[in-house]
Amino acid sequence: MNPDIPLQLLGGITAREFLRDYWQKKPLLIRQAIPDFESPIDADELAGLALEEEVESRLVIEHGERPWELRRGPFAEDTFSTLPEREWTLLVQAVDQFVPEQNNPAEYCRGYVKQYVPISAFTDDPERSEVSASGLGRTHTARWLGEHQGCRLNP
Repeated sequence: MNPDIPLQLLGGITAREFLRDYWQKKPLLIRQAIPDFESPIDADELAGLALEEEVESRLVIEHGERPWELRRGPFAEDTFSTLPEREWTLLVQAVDQFVPEQNNPAEYCRGYVKQYVPISAFTDDPERSEVSASGLGRTHTARWLGEHQGCRLNP
């Protein structure tokens, strides 16, 4: 991948600019980084997971008791009804482990590979735990390494 080509996933900046100016330095919000993305889980289901003791979750409120207030779950059921209408974010870790239909390595790898090339063709090889995606004259393959390591692009 050429680090000097602007990427939609990075809001039109290059990988080089992103690493130089943003990576572990300051936040960067990129709206519609993945166009037409449809969340596989709805907001109520995600909030429900954040109520569970065994689920790691965090709530970041831009204008809370202090700027960028961080709260750690599990949360009480009434937590979400007391939040402002906007300017807060709920983060829930390992959703795929708690929502069985999300634990699909092929779909996970497909999303991983899609970061690198717009997909016009997609193949799944379950025996080898690999997926391949093609587009714009390039093909990338990723291998599912397991629950803790996720996907890795093949060289």
